[in-house]
Amino acid sequence: MAKMAVNGDVGISADLCKAPAEAKRIDVIAYSESNGRVLLAAEPDVSIPGVAIGEAGGGSFELKCGNTILYKADVERIKELMSLDI
Repeated sequence: MAKMAVNGDVGISADLCKAPAEAKRIDVIAYSESNGRVLLAAEPDVSIPGVAIGEAGGGSFELKCGNTILYKADVERIKELMSLDI
């Protein structure tokens, strides 16, 4: 999701607890790459089978679980962090 936000230059607010998953740990839900999981951005009026876990817009990248904010940063700050050499 962070790459989508950076590449699209748009914020994202996503509730990871809305994502269908057998896993109970939030890190597994956030980073799992299981076969049935696809992240898709679409216009609001497009009907696509699946579960909406968030919205795109603004300048912030926010991951939450219900009302608990897990991570929040400006998209510009994430761009800076992703460009750092290790």
